Amino acid sequence: MRCVQEPPPGWLWDSPRKSPRRPAPSCPPGGLRSFLLDGGPRGWGGYKGPGGEAPRARRRGARTGQQDSPARSLGTPLPEAMLARLPLALLWSTACWAAQMYGNGGGQYFCTTKDPEYELSGIRVTLGPLGIMRSVQVKNGPSWDTVYGNKIPGKTEEFLLAPGEHIIEMWGSYKAFLWSLGFYTDRGRYAIFGKDEGSNFIAYPDDDQKVLTAICGQYKMLGLTGLIFDWDYIWEEEQGNATAPER
Repeated sequence: MRCVQEPPPGWLWDSPRKSPRRPAPSCPPGGLRSFLLDGGPRGWGGYKGPGGEAPRARRRGARTGQQDSPARSLGTPLPEAMLARLPLALLWSTACWAAQMYGNGGGQYFCTTKDPEYELSGIRVTLGPLGIMRSVQVKNGPSWDTVYGNKIPGKTEEFLLAPGEHIIEMWGSYKAFLWSLGFYTDRGRYAIFGKDEGSNFIAYPDDDQKVLTAICGQYKMLGLTGLIFDWDYIWEEEQGNATAPER
């Protein structure tokens, strides 16, 4: 893994941020269970080729602009009766699966835990001897989540975020399996896991105020076959009360 303070030169930072984005498939009427039984999401692959605006670090203080559409934050309270019937994971997993998958996909589905009390604070991946990305694991606050993918030991690489630091962009490459995964933070830091092989992709939220909060995807026996990135708003405590971004 390489980690530096400034973005490297190359195709990555020729990000297609000004290009029209393809619409994500909508959730089926049958809900999450029906969706998974029918085979789950199938993405279009990733962005490739020249792009437009280069990314830049976006500080937390800049996340106060108007939003195009309202969205429920991770910290928004729900009626107790609803919380008793619906686990927190189910409340957001349908939206996660409706997003674009990067990679060819196929195999078993997974979603990392979206913690209501802690922000995502780290990412860890395991690579096989051939370079295939075997598994992924996220850290929420002080605790590491479950390992998803092939759990056979391999070369492990991780990156820990500083308090108040957030991931605002993801990229990587894939063939039949994921080969590389990188991310860029709102403090100008980045990390790269694995090596660039096959088709490239780049992913970022539809609103500058959103950050990475969870990762979903699929995996087979040898490793990860596709990833979906879940983006949500930051919620901060002000005088003891959670406050949403201004509309």
